[in-house]
Amino acid sequence: MDTKFKISLFCLGVFIGVFFFNPSADASIPIAKISSFRGEVIVQSDAKLIKVTEVGYVLNEGDRVLTKDGEVQITFDDGAIMKVSPFTTAMIQEREEETGFWLFKTREMVRRITCFVGKLWFKTGISKRKNYLQTPTAVCGLRGSDGDIGFDNINTYLNMYTGMADIVGKVIEGFFKAPGLDAATKNRVYQTLLLAHKKVEEAKVTRKRVDLAKARVEALKVVKVAAAALEKNPDKKVAKEAKIVATASDAIIAAAETKVVIEEIKEAKEIAEEAVDKAREIKDEEAAREAEEAAKKAEEAAKKAEEAAKKAEEAAKKAEEA
Repeated sequence: MDTKFKISLFCLGVFIGVFFFNPSADASIPIAKISSFRGEVIVQSDAKLIKVTEVGYVLNEGDRVLTKDGEVQITFDDGAIMKVSPFTTAMIQEREEETGFWLFKTREMVRRITCFVGKLWFKTGISKRKNYLQTPTAVCGLRGSDGDIGFDNINTYLNMYTGMADIVGKVIEGFFKAPGLDAATKNRVYQTLLLAHKKVEEAKVTRKRVDLAKARVEALKVVKVAAAALEKNPDKKVAKEAKIVATASDAIIAAAETKVVIEEIKEAKEIAEEAVDKAREIKDEEAAREAEEAAKKAEEAAKKAEEAAKKAEEAAKKAEEA
């Protein structure tokens, strides 16, 4: 027991050591709704993961959508539509972005649809915001109404039905088949999101605090992995933002991991307290004293861990607000 607590506290020190960054993250706001779906569809909003069960589910800025052997149609506030094919992972973003240079810099509303793997179709809405379809290896600024974009872990595909696109990066243009299950199986973002959803569902069943804390860490790792997938994007703006998000994710994940350690210590304390009761029942005073000592150490470790967690949360909050 002694050794376990020492290791736990050492881990806390390591976690806190990664907090000295200056990251950034965008606050989420409602931007779209699910207008239809078929099969299994999973949505991630920050650290929350849910399986879609009804039409009308609201999607926020920065949300990720995953389809298994199913499809989903998303309608944006300005009437834009996105149809996501089976075995696809995508992210939706809407915000102001700075354009131009020096004295000629301006800010404009931009929508970015990122396909991490799979295939999706997008049609622009009535707003004047710029629309970009992108993958880890390319960015396509739309100068038209609608088109398909896809990514198979190697190549980016684009098929415009109306209009054209300004392309940054290598793109194979023309009709293409959906990459499908094989590509999704090999895609890290897709698989990390699937695992996170599995852990969240398992934690709902056990209802153990430690399992819920671990599930949250897995969910936050999806954000990190998704950002890492875009860090080498040929569009400098996309790559720069991805690096910032990845750094912010490190701080937020570290804060979540301290919570896991706290719950593990609390669980150990509860086990030690149960051992005290059992030892007293059989009148084993020596065992009772040892169990009491273990429970006391667990309580002390928990207090220190909670103090560390508070500092970690403050660091993570600064990372989100920076």
